Amino acid sequence: MFSISYGQSWLNDYQDILSKYVTSDGVKYKKLKAKGTAQLDQVIQAITSETPSGSDADKLAYYINAYNAWMIKTVVDHYPTDNLLANNSKLFDEKRIKVDGKQMSFNDLEHGIIRERYKEARIHFVVNCGAESCPPISKTAFTGTNLYDELHKQTVNFINSKQGVDQKGESLNVSKLFEWYAKDFKAASPNGTVLGYIKKYKKLSGNPALSFQEYSWQINED
Repeated sequence: MFSISYGQSWLNDYQDILSKYVTSDGVKYKKLKAKGTAQLDQVIQAITSETPSGSDADKLAYYINAYNAWMIKTVVDHYPTDNLLANNSKLFDEKRIKVDGKQMSFNDLEHGIIRERYKEARIHFVVNCGAESCPPISKTAFTGTNLYDELHKQTVNFINSKQGVDQKGESLNVSKLFEWYAKDFKAASPNGTVLGYIKKYKKLSGNPALSFQEYSWQINED
């Protein structure tokens, strides 16, 4: 039984979904759709009506879970598909999801709530946009109790993977996330630079130049 540190009874169901369908290589969308989405639909319904409470960690955990669960549902609802953006360029702007009783877009949730309220750069390594280049979705549902340990673990794992930071001789070819959200990483860096942020989690010598990888919007399917 999954340990719940605050009042979200749906977390057991959400953890069960993650355990069954999420791997280190992506999400088993085909299997999830074939098995039926009743459990996922129940999780989404609970997220829709849940009012987050407790500590800031509890609330942030709720919002991250909400984003990821809604994204899994969105991919499953459109499956089979290779690329969500190919068929809907406004996917992240449309007010297609409901969280805390409020209709909103994925961008509203990520940028207007998660980034704006909590000022936590590590969220970029756990909020999952359903794309191949996005950091892998965690197999662990977030709670106020495990949140900061999971943020640290996922950040270390991503920055020390070629998907996050690929060392090419004396330069670094890094995830596009470090360009898109440079402001967040600079604010959390010891010296106000993206490279300084990366060095918090990866052993590097000198000051290698950064280049940015192409971002693949193919779905993150296992």
